[in-house]
Amino acid sequence: MNISTNYYQKTQHSTIELENARARLVAALRDGRGETSKALARRLEDCGSTDKWLGNTWYCRQPACFRCKRIYARQQAKALQTRFAGIAKCDLSLVTILLGVPSDVRDIPDVWRKGREALRNRVKAMRRESVRWNDVQLTGWMEADPFDAAQVPLMQSRMREYLDENGPPLFFDSDAGWIVHMHVIVHHPRVDWQGVRDALQRQWPAEHAVDVQPCSQAKYDGQSMDVALFTTTNYALKSTIGRMLYGEQGGAIDTHPASWMADLHTVIYSTSSGFRPWRVVMDKVGSRTRSHDEDSEEYSDLEKYRWNRFGNYC
Repeated sequence: MNISTNYYQKTQHSTIELENARARLVAALRDGRGETSKALARRLEDCGSTDKWLGNTWYCRQPACFRCKRIYARQQAKALQTRFAGIAKCDLSLVTILLGVPSDVRDIPDVWRKGREALRNRVKAMRRESVRWNDVQLTGWMEADPFDAAQVPLMQSRMREYLDENGPPLFFDSDAGWIVHMHVIVHHPRVDWQGVRDALQRQWPAEHAVDVQPCSQAKYDGQSMDVALFTTTNYALKSTIGRMLYGEQGGAIDTHPASWMADLHTVIYSTSSGFRPWRVVMDKVGSRTRSHDEDSEEYSDLEKYRWNRFGNYC
């Protein structure tokens, strides 16, 4: 089997898994829930439909839809490639910040809003301390992963230790907690990555709350800047259906229950439709380039794509 055939088969298998998870999510949204959940279910079901008279394809543009999220990730990556054209890879880092672990899914929007504002205020405070931070710019997105008590022992040690100190008590198998975090792509030309980490740890001092992965590290060797941006953006905006857990059999994906994801996306949909409210953007001081942050840019190329029967874009 050659590399291209193997990649194609893996891609198709992943797409089928995501489509099955999507179908389970739609069913969970319809199962005994309110009108908000049912309205979201209808949008997801209609996504990808084509007008029989005009031939236009309709897109739901919801974070719950892995199809639209995949296109959104591509658009964001392209915008960042334009924004950061010509920069050195050593000046770019992927930052993950653990914002909180609420036990009530309805608290997630508030945790995100506070975390987004705290990040902006921390960067502004560092700019008041040093002009080197004036050139720092960033784009990030929220993610919320559910977990239960049975999953905690199988998580990576860094996450287990964080949850031991900051997680809510989960007494029953049906209880779910939510790890609310942000993935942020940071350009820091006059500040090293250790300086970025130290500044953010002043805002989030809990152990393991801040993780900085510089794009100069070995796993990015051989990648161009465009490829590194594409890789980090797709990681930050991944459409997950589960979490990698580590047991006696090695790493394996544990699929999130559809009911948990229905709870999450109902809250997200009721708060604000679309992707933009779950993003944070800061430009460098004096910049007037805002095209990457406009709603009209987020789906500028959607009309170029059509669904095929596997849910891919062609």
